[in-house]
Amino acid sequence: MSQQGEVVKVNEGVDDARLRRNSQAFQTPGDGVIKVGELVLSGSLITVNSNTTITTPQQTVLVDVLTSNATVTLPSLEVYAGAQVFIKKTATSGTGQIQVVTPGSETMDGENTEYIRRKAEALTMLCDGTTWNVTNRQYLTSKVDGAIITKSSETYQMVAGELICFGNSVGSATAFILPPAGDYIGLTVYAKKIDSTGFSTFLSRKAGSGETVDGGTQVILVNQYDYVGVISDGSDWHIVAQG
Repeated sequence: MSQQGEVVKVNEGVDDARLRRNSQAFQTPGDGVIKVGELVLSGSLITVNSNTTITTPQQTVLVDVLTSNATVTLPSLEVYAGAQVFIKKTATSGTGQIQVVTPGSETMDGENTEYIRRKAEALTMLCDGTTWNVTNRQYLTSKVDGAIITKSSETYQMVAGELICFGNSVGSATAFILPPAGDYIGLTVYAKKIDSTGFSTFLSRKAGSGETVDGGTQVILVNQYDYVGVISDGSDWHIVAQG
């Protein structure tokens, strides 16, 4: 019998081993996981660069995506009640994003999908047996997240990682087309006209999307150094900064 304060080791792979101390059940479900009651204490770490499904609770998933996207599928709620997962985007450049989904109708704070887009962004979630609860979301705040791009006299379809867009409309107008608002809820994008010519820089919704930018279809930047910042609410774009 173990004494108060004694450390008891349970070997990995011992099926359904249970030790009782102060009415607490220590369990090893057979996959290397240690549980105290419903609290998962141990797990594993993996690094991936493509689609993956989490198979072990208390798992840390580091996702290295540059230009391609990756989907991370969470484990089943019934199997891993009490589990915690930590998912982080490790790529320091590029426009790749991580889509986090559940294997069925389960939700994450009421949502079916979560996105990790910014470099060094991380998401922590805890399973209560009924739903996944987002307990922490971390961002890299020491520098501007996302790419800064400059386009000259062309129409350019933006992607998620491009957050600051300079329009250099030297020979004709420059147009930046926003990504779908529904795919990038909470994303903030800035556009600025940097040239002194008479050609404008446009920030426009995607044609045929039905989305609006403060009720309209586009913002026109006419003068040198005019700028605008917009944010997605999941359905439309809203101006949050302009000058």
